[in-house]
Amino acid sequence: MLPVLRVNKVVDSKQNKTACFVCITLRQWAILFSILIFIIMAIITTCTVLGTLHTKQLLHLLEDDIEEERDKHRWDEEKSISSNEARLQHSQDIVLTFSKILSICMWLAWLNLVFAAILIYGVTTMTSVYILPWILISGTTYLLAITTVIMAYLSLIPGLYISYSVLLVCLAGSLIFIEMWYTIVLYYVSLGRARCSRYGSLSPTVIHAYGGYTHTIQPMNNDPNKPLV
Repeated sequence: MLPVLRVNKVVDSKQNKTACFVCITLRQWAILFSILIFIIMAIITTCTVLGTLHTKQLLHLLEDDIEEERDKHRWDEEKSISSNEARLQHSQDIVLTFSKILSICMWLAWLNLVFAAILIYGVTTMTSVYILPWILISGTTYLLAITTVIMAYLSLIPGLYISYSVLLVCLAGSLIFIEMWYTIVLYYVSLGRARCSRYGSLSPTVIHAYGGYTHTIQPMNNDPNKPLV
């Protein structure tokens, strides 16, 4: 048996430590953002559900008022009654537009809430397959939301208008969302790399012995599904 002179690692340990630190930092931010996203989506979902129920009740009240005005119009031909009915119908159209928008927002909020819960599981278990659905649905929802906000500011949606200050608040909120979304996407991409994989990879070891002999020890396959002997 030849005596061992020295043992060298093929991969620089300092580089591994730096890469590991970056991955841990990304994971910590991803966990924090995923929890915040779930809480925010729970609040938004609750608001959209309550708003949808309120608009439906308001539509029923407007329908009753319109029917009452029509009954009065049958017996009275004054213009004031006719103008009241027209105003009620205009209000009904506006509320109906809000009701449709809130219904769409409610279903999108439910989808985002469910996928946000799955996102937390995917981030904590470092499983990328559970992170991708939220990335896709949240990105699509963001595009629809920001498009609706801009169209409402430009008065392109009948019965829906937002002021400049509300537009600035929406844009500021969208910037925060983009930052969180980008961090989670970056974490999702990092999971596919070897340095941030769920199971750490072992580097081969080179052993230099006396007499000029060199031995390279390859690590065994660290497949978690492979049974141990």
